This record gives sequence, structure tokens and C-alpha cells, in this order.
Amino acid sequence: MTTIFKILITGGTGFIGKALVDNLLKENHQITILTRNKSLKNNHQITYINNLDQVEFNFDIIINLAGSPIAVNWNDRNKKEIVESRINITQNLVDKINNSQNPVQLFISGSAVGIYGINHQNHFDKISNEDNEISIDNNIFSQKLCDDWEKTALQAQSKTRVVLLRTGIVLGRDGGILKKMLTPFFFGLGGKIGNGKQIMSWIAIEDVVGIIKLIIADQTITKAINACSPNPVSNHHFSSALAQSLNRPCLLTIPEFTLKLIYGKMAQELMIEGQKILPKKAQSHSYKFQFEQIEDCLANIFLSKQ
Repeated sequence: MTTIFKILITGGTGFIGKALVDNLLKENHQITILTRNKSLKNNHQITYINNLDQVEFNFDIIINLAGSPIAVNWNDRNKKEIVESRINITQNLVDKINNSQNPVQLFISGSAVGIYGINHQNHFDKISNEDNEISIDNNIFSQKLCDDWEKTALQAQSKTRVVLLRTGIVLGRDGGILKKMLTPFFFGLGGKIGNGKQIMSWIAIEDVVGIIKLIIADQTITKAINACSPNPVSNHHFSSALAQSLNRPCLLTIPEFTLKLIYGKMAQELMIEGQKILPKKAQSHSYKFQFEQIEDCLANIFLSKQ
């Protein structure tokens, strides 16, 4: 019999959040979603709030997925929004937890595999997992962001179980990187980025949800957990698999300088470099991935769209 939890979710209307909420509702959990969208109306399953002060803080679980899109040009304004949309809400949640007489049982807070830094072109095969000691380079924006985000969340660990969800590149039919890549690939204009050797640590949206549910069920899981497939692939492999799943060619190469010209440092960190990350903790806690191979993941996405 499934325990019914009161769950607060930030970012519950986003790409991962929607998939998670749909899954949790099937188990009749009581869901509250913190959102900036004031037009959303409550129903018998979901309560929408725009401010944490609108509700009594009597939740069992908090899942913090809020954050503005990171795959944009990192000008000063966008970087400020990227940082504040993650750190500020996380700090507010931590303060609520620490000031509560009945703190939540579990605080799952978002992060990303960017915490591991980047594998430069002569070190693409360097493997990282949760056991790695991490040296933070403040000049790598994505790494510094994840580090600050995680440190903020960990301020609550004296009051509750804190788990840091380090997501890879999330693949699904309703958003994420695929939504941006489909148009050029559909018209036969897709291809690898640069030499295509950079590693992409990907994960199916179904497995992100599955790992979150594993965290809820297994109370021995604490601190960082990688949400990524056990089989990361090169950008060339990914591009070829995507083209094949669409029955399109993969003949072009997207020059690195073009991406740098358009997106600046973001392109360097998130597109041209990469990380080879393995989900050691999820596997050690017996998580069974629904999609271990990129070809199976993409086939599921595009077959289900037909």
C-alpha cells in the first residue's frame, strides 16, 4: 500500500515537473505547486500557490525543481536571472524548513551534472560519479552555479534528509533539448557539433521521475545522486541516433565558432565541452533504468508521437 504524502513542488509546471506531477497524482499524493503563473486554478488534486506564505508549511516532502532556462546567451542579465531563480527560492525553502517545528521528512533539491565541471577535448573519457572529489573552478559558470545551489540546499540537512538531484541532459517528447533540436534534424540539417567527441550524459524523462521516486522510497539515500543514463554517448553518436530515429541524414557539422558567435560562453560549456557521468548511487540502490540505450530512448519518444 502506497503512503500518501503532502508534497510541495517548485517548478511543477516545467518540463520535469509536469512529468513528475502526472506520475505522483496516479498514487493520489496531495500536490501543492509553487508557480509564478497566477492564472492556474486549484482542483481536487492540485493546489497552486504563488508565494510560500499562502499555505501552512506542513508538507511531508519538498521537491525543488525551479529555475529559469540555462541554455540561453549568458549575458549579465540572463546570468543574474539563472542564478537568482535557483538560489533565492532554495534559500527561502531552507529557511522555512529550518524555522519549522515539524520540518519536512525529505528535501529533494535540483542540481545538474555541471557540478563536475567540463571535460576538455583532450580528456573526454574522464569518468565522474558521486564519489568524486570536486574542485570548483569559479570561471566555469555552470559549475559555480551548481555548487552554490547545492550548498544552499545543504543548509537544511540538520533538520531533514536532503538529496541533491544532479540531472544530465533530460530527453522527452514535451520539452528539453529535443524540442530545440528537432527542426533542423527534421529538415535534414542536423549534425554533430565540432568533432562530435564531447560526451553527453543524457537521461530519459521517465528515469528522472523514477529516480525521484526511488529517493522518496529509500530513506538511506542522502546528499548527491546522479540522474543520468549508465551509457553516456558522444555528441556524434547522439546526433546519428536522433537522425536515424527521424529517418533523416546526419551529414552536416555545426562549426564551434558559429555556436560561440551566437551563444558565447554558454556554447563552450554546454555544447562544445561535455561530461562523462555515471549514476553509481542510483545503481547501487538497485534502480532499474527504463531506457539505458540512447536508441531505445529516442525510439520510445518518436514512436509515441505518432
